[in-house]
Amino acid sequence: MRYIICALLINLVFAAGSFAEKWDISDVRRIALENNLGVRSAAEEWSASKWNMANAVGQFLPRIDFKTTITRLDPYTREQANIPAQFFPGYIITPEDAYESSFTLTVPVFNSGMIYSNFKAAKAQKKLGESGYMKSRLDISTSAVKSYLGYLRALEFLEVRKQALESSRKNLAKAETQFEIGQRSRTDLLRWEVDAAEKEQQLIDAENGVRLAKLDLSNVLDIDEENIAELRRLSEGKFKTDFVSFGSMSKAELDELIDRWYAISVEEHPDFKSLNARKEMASAEVWRARAQMLPKINFLYSKYWQKDDDFYLDEREFWTAIVQIEMPVFTSLRNFSDWKRARAMKKSEEYAVEETKKALRLRMASAVLNMRASLLKVVSADFARVQAEENLESVQSKYELGLLSIVELLDAETVYYGSRAAYIDALYSYYILSSEVESLVGRKGLTSEFTYEE
Repeated sequence: MRYIICALLINLVFAAGSFAEKWDISDVRRIALENNLGVRSAAEEWSASKWNMANAVGQFLPRIDFKTTITRLDPYTREQANIPAQFFPGYIITPEDAYESSFTLTVPVFNSGMIYSNFKAAKAQKKLGESGYMKSRLDISTSAVKSYLGYLRALEFLEVRKQALESSRKNLAKAETQFEIGQRSRTDLLRWEVDAAEKEQQLIDAENGVRLAKLDLSNVLDIDEENIAELRRLSEGKFKTDFVSFGSMSKAELDELIDRWYAISVEEHPDFKSLNARKEMASAEVWRARAQMLPKINFLYSKYWQKDDDFYLDEREFWTAIVQIEMPVFTSLRNFSDWKRARAMKKSEEYAVEETKKALRLRMASAVLNMRASLLKVVSADFARVQAEENLESVQSKYELGLLSIVELLDAETVYYGSRAAYIDALYSYYILSSEVESLVGRKGLTSEFTYEE
């Protein structure tokens, strides 16, 4: 009994290990996001924009500087500097090492919105960095899903082509046997040989398609081909669930769905967040250009310690307090032209946002309608596949009885394997379109989750 339990445990461990080697869509997304250099670059840009924001906030605060200067004079220069001490009692002698310290406080009182414009620009730059990072993640995630689906579709095509070639070779072998005993003509035999050769060519194309799809997946994941694990095959669960949700929608329901997803995209998609951030940056430039035409007031307080021969601040102190007023009087229209240019750029960004919204409305409608059409095509392709299988069984039986010619059997086989390939193409085309729609909206979970074979 103990040996049986140990054997079962070992089998469970190996089964778990083999299952762990299979990747699903979440694994592919994770690997792509971890390895993609574009995502890392966008993350660093976002981080830099955060520090730029901190710098902009710091400009509102007073600035405090402390400076100490240490000066060493050569003997001759020091002797010359101390000559007056021989004639004027109380004259401060210059030491060999002279320490001079100062403390300065700078307070921005009124800067005509210049600091605020810098803050607005930094805030917009931070939003731009965040949206750029989210856009890069969204793009690479969508590319990973599409490559995953493309590879699975290629594998499914390969399976169909293998079965078609196997069936053709069986028919060829049977025809050769029947030809030898006089039950089949040489014409029938030649037709089966031609059919087997054509099926072999289709298999070669399918094998090449698998290799290309795997290369594409390898490129998206940024790993070597040999390091790609086995992918989990998809079931039809997602398609069936989505057909219940979208298949029977009326025109009014589709229009409402398009409007809802369009509103979500305008609010949440990284592209629109980037456009809005650019518009905010243009607004900040208007503030900055206007501030250049207004006066600025700053307060400076400085404190100095008399030069001596040590670092300690124990000598005589001096201080100054300055109110600095700066007003541009004539700048050869430079400031005014900058302000007009900034306003024009702001208008340009506003128009760009509105134009993009219009284009998105059309893209959203096209994407949703194409997705639903693709969903209905899967149903049609599935029906055709079932009918083609029944027709092939019927034609094969009649061919064996000599009631139908080889041409009719070949046509039935071509229709059957073609219908299977068409169903695979329709199903995976729907899966790809649904992922593209979610990418266009900028939110996952709008359609049902992918389901996998057990």
